[in-house]
Amino acid sequence: VLYMASPMINRCEIYDLAPGKSVVEGMLAMGYTIYMVDHGNPESDQNELGLEYYGKTIHDKYLNMIEEMHPGKIVEVMAYCMGGTMFIPYLARRIEEVEYTGKPLMVRQVVLLTTPIVFDDGDSGHKPMRDLIREQYDSFLMSTVFDSSNVPPQTIEVGMHGIQPGVAFSVSEGFYARANFPGAVKDAAPFLHWLNSGTRFPAKAHRQWIKTVFMDNSIWEGTYCLPSSVPELDGKPVDLNALNRGQVAIFDYRGQRDVIAPVGSCITSEHFGRVNRTNKQVTRGGLNRTIEKNVGHIFVVSKKLLSEFLEIVDSFMRDEPPAYEPKVAKKIRE
Repeated sequence: VLYMASPMINRCEIYDLAPGKSVVEGMLAMGYTIYMVDHGNPESDQNELGLEYYGKTIHDKYLNMIEEMHPGKIVEVMAYCMGGTMFIPYLARRIEEVEYTGKPLMVRQVVLLTTPIVFDDGDSGHKPMRDLIREQYDSFLMSTVFDSSNVPPQTIEVGMHGIQPGVAFSVSEGFYARANFPGAVKDAAPFLHWLNSGTRFPAKAHRQWIKTVFMDNSIWEGTYCLPSSVPELDGKPVDLNALNRGQVAIFDYRGQRDVIAPVGSCITSEHFGRVNRTNKQVTRGGLNRTIEKNVGHIFVVSKKLLSEFLEIVDSFMRDEPPAYEPKVAKKIRE
């Protein structure tokens, strides 16, 4: 059973662009039953929903439903970009809850596709975007203009142009430059359509993402808070070390030419979960894996890269870590 967490900033179709360029198609062919989060295009009734809703309530609801429909089954997770950034603290909080309730932990492995976890001015590579936010982002103006309509994708794209000038032109140029080659337009059109069909970002969640995650680096710093049905955890900071205690295996796939999620920020598998510190790149035996390629942020448009990725992911998921038996929470905290 595979649960696919999507980013809020793009349509979930990135997982399913076209025949031969579809993560969904590939995983179905390998026998996985798939459930995918689709945030849709938020309307005004969602403008006051914050990250606690998208990063906790939704995952709780969907994973509980999946576990009811597939009792006793391990639930694998695949998360892309921001979808993974938000899922990692969610899973840590879920493990913390397991430590209180004693319920089984069904999520044992997580595949992260170009997923940033660190946001600072140092090795993360996010300084250009953080500088742009400092210079041009006005929280009051954003809330005044977009509170009732949510933040449109065109506004979010301004940031991309700020750190990668001319990116829209270069993508279009590459598309039309190959238009005279047989099959080139048909091959590239699904991606270009997806790229230019962004979604609105719920206004409150967007402000929280900018300040709490991107500028305060709260997930990495251990100050990111989530609600919980366990009173002792409700509204408290999430402990990412719960991923270590839960012995979750984590797979990072990152690109050296990725300016949205630079390699320095995609380091979850190097620090959390079933880490093998003697071999961080490719490991076996239910341990973490990190694959770094000379690619950009959206590599699934390449049939060759996608085929290779699917093969590695299937191998990773079949190499299951041992079952997790939580200790008593009181003893852990002492």
